[in-house]
Amino acid sequence: MLRGVNLASHNRMKMDALRGLYESLGLRDPQTYVQSGNIVFTSRLGAAKLAQTLKATVDAQTRLPVTVVVRSAAHLAKVAADNPFLAAQNALSGQIVAALDGWRDWRDAAVEASFHAFYGSPVVQALLGLRASDAPPRARPGREPEEIAFVQSRIADLKARVGQGGMREAFVRSIIYVRLPELAADERNFALLNKVREEHAADLGLADFKALVRDQFLMLELDETQAVAAIPLLLRGHGDHAAKALELLESVVTAPGPLGQEAAQHLRQIGALFTAAAASTTNDAGETRPPRRRLTVAGH
Repeated sequence: MLRGVNLASHNRMKMDALRGLYESLGLRDPQTYVQSGNIVFTSRLGAAKLAQTLKATVDAQTRLPVTVVVRSAAHLAKVAADNPFLAAQNALSGQIVAALDGWRDWRDAAVEASFHAFYGSPVVQALLGLRASDAPPRARPGREPEEIAFVQSRIADLKARVGQGGMREAFVRSIIYVRLPELAADERNFALLNKVREEHAADLGLADFKALVRDQFLMLELDETQAVAAIPLLLRGHGDHAAKALELLESVVTAPGPLGQEAAQHLRQIGALFTAAAASTTNDAGETRPPRRRLTVAGH
């Protein structure tokens, strides 16, 4: 460290010239710090010997009245460790960090406590539709007596009408029964059913047709065995149309694709009923009644 060197015109010394001077003395890696005269280098010589050599060389080449002070890295590290200002800086920095951490922890705890205090209130939870406790919720209200009475009357009505109707009811019920095991229905099936309605049941509106399909489905759901057993009653008097109706029925139920094993069994069962109805057109004398000109699924 050279004392008395500055940036002004008095005692001015360029740092590149100073580094060159140190290199000429065989000192390795000289590095200066701004225009301060402080320079770091590497040498195996002692501090006292270096100070004498450097002062003599600087005096001879610059003729500046400077003081040379040489300190080792270990000496400077010890001075830094004992520096009260550095210790005060570290202590103040630690206090600032601790204060900020304390504020953060207090803020987070206050927010959490406020959240639990507000949303943990039974009144707020009730307003928001949340459970205010871990107790099980109240039981679901039972069905109204009027609803129960309506359902029971509806069931009784469907059971009473299971044997009522004609070819129209038998045809729709048979289609549902065949496809019921697979619960299969797609656009092709519905389009074909609608075409059948338009061609053979023109007097039946779409809303009435939907009601017919719904009723026949519910009859099968309530008592499948009884609903199927009643199909011959529905076909009575329509035996001359049974064969044609069976052909049309087979085309409708196979429209979505091949039938499964159970559905195929249902189709064979329905086919036997329609075949028996067609055979009943022969009277007791062995005469066959003339068939009607047009297949009328809509007629009873």
